[in-house]
Parts: sequence; C-alpha cells; structure tokens
Amino acid sequence: MSRSSVPSRPRTAQRPPSSWALAVAVAAAALVLAPACGDGPEPAAGPLPLPDAAPSREPTPAPSTSAPTTSAAPEPAPLGSASPDPTTPSDAAVAIVDELLTRYGTVLDELSAEPTGAPAPGTPARQRWDDVVVAGSALSDDVLSRLHRRATVERVVVVPGSEGVAYRHRTSSIRSATDTRIDFEWCGWSPGIGRSIDTGEVVDDDVAHSTGTGQLIHDGTRWRLAALDQLDLVLLGPGAGDPCAATPTAAGEGAS
Repeated sequence: MSRSSVPSRPRTAQRPPSSWALAVAVAAAALVLAPACGDGPEPAAGPLPLPDAAPSREPTPAPSTSAPTTSAAPEPAPLGSASPDPTTPSDAAVAIVDELLTRYGTVLDELSAEPTGAPAPGTPARQRWDDVVVAGSALSDDVLSRLHRRATVERVVVVPGSEGVAYRHRTSSIRSATDTRIDFEWCGWSPGIGRSIDTGEVVDDDVAHSTGTGQLIHDGTRWRLAALDQLDLVLLGPGAGDPCAATPTAAGEGAS
C-alpha cells in the first residue's frame, strides 16, 4: 500500500486495527494509522529519472565587426509564478520546493484534524489542497482517500502536537531542476497526536521520522507537488524533536 504522503504509524492496543500515515507528503507526505512495514520503497507516485540532455550543436556565429554589447544577468524566477532555469543556482530550486512543502504541511494539518473526512470538490478547503497538490495525481488521490477513511471509518483525527504542527517536510537535496520539473529528496517529521473522534482519547503519540523523494511540476501557471514517496521510516517516541537537517544540498554537494 502506498504511503506517498506520510509515513505509516503503528497501532496501539487501545484501538481496533487501522492504518496510520504520517505525511512527512507527503504528509509525505507522510498519513494513515497503519502498521509500519519495511518491504522497500513505496509504489510509484514518484519521480522518474530524467534523461541526460543532448549536447548543444548550434553553429558558431561569424565574427562581428560591431562593438560588443553586454546584458544583465536574468532575474531569479519568482516563487509560484515561474520556474528555475537549469543553470539557476540550487538555492533557488530549494526555495521553491521549501515553499511548496510548507504550504503542503499547513493544508495537510488542516485536513488531518477535520472529523468529517476529506473535503468535497468545490469547497474552499479542497481548493486550498488543489492549489498545492496536482489534482488527480496519485499523491492527491491516495492522501485524500486515507484522510477520509481515517476520519469516517477509523474515527480518528490527527491534531498538532506541542510544537504546533502535525506533519512537516523539508528539502534535504535537489536531484535535478528544469523549467517545468524539480526532483528532490525530503526529510519528514510527524509530531501530530492521533485522537479518537468519539472519545477524545489519545490513540497514538509516537513521533515519526521519514525520508523519501518528491517531484514538483510547473503547469505554466504555478508549481505544484506531483509526488512524495516515502523510502524510510523510524519511530522516535513521544515528544521527539525534529531530526531533519536545516541545510539542504544540491546533488553531488554532500548529499548522502
């Protein structure tokens, strides 16, 4: 079963069998109450490797007798409206990914605490989700389905912990970036508290740490998350702090 938005979390003895997820997606990522399993990477909602670009073979221009001219360097692409050029410094791509992951965590926290389940199409909450995640993507469909089942069948919501968040993802490295797609690695932290909708009882207070890969795409208007795939999950215990590194890297610059 895919956990492309949030890492799975264990059951407790006080509640019937259910499936947990973290969202780390995430979210992640990282979003249901299910037993953690270690059978390898989650099924593909994830990025495919990009082929190497073919070398340019443009003809060499003839010498010019006119005076040389200079031009200013291009401005960095503004977040949410344009995308990074392949030659843009990696921190520009990191900024774009981090902005989307922050928005993803905010809306995921909101929907995870909603006792009525996933929002219906056309509602303001659903629009906030669709503004961040590609509508109809495996990531979107999977997370919304899990949210709805958890609230309406398992009768559990996940609310923010003492840190004020339930799910958070950070960029750990940029794998590749073009003007329409950014592939990245992420680190997730899930300090949210699982509570019974009917009794208010805490049914899960373990903190989870997960890692994985993700993909952003630009549709000509804005960047959106297309995938968050979990590759690893570790339970840290109640109250554990955020273990994710604060400084992301570009591929080949210290990423492990």
